[in-house]
Amino acid sequence: FVTGYYEPVLDGSKTQTEVYNVPVYRRPSNLFVRGKTQASVGLPNSGPVYRKIGRRKLVPYYDRAQIEDGAIAGRGLEIAWLKSQTDLLFAQIQGSARIKFEDGTTLRINYDAHNGYPYTPV
Repeated sequence: FVTGYYEPVLDGSKTQTEVYNVPVYRRPSNLFVRGKTQASVGLPNSGPVYRKIGRRKLVPYYDRAQIEDGAIAGRGLEIAWLKSQTDLLFAQIQGSARIKFEDGTTLRINYDAHNGYPYTPV
């Protein structure tokens, strides 16, 4: 039995530029799963995910369209910038990627959380 694993290597930037303008985000601090804390190493792969409004109110987390439209932009969550939404989508589908920067360094990214919505294939 032999298996293989594909991990895309994507060109990226540590800062936003005209070419590299698609953000790769870290897990937001306002993303919650009941029964887990923000310090949890991993979160479940399915089930509802919430964001907190005020001190107690939990509402469903932003969906992909809202995130792509800027719902979490400007909060300092950007860990790298890619050339295209397609590059980001492949990293998300695979669950990991390596981002190669112009200075020759690489950053390995991997799955950290989900937004509570079901996966819909391309």
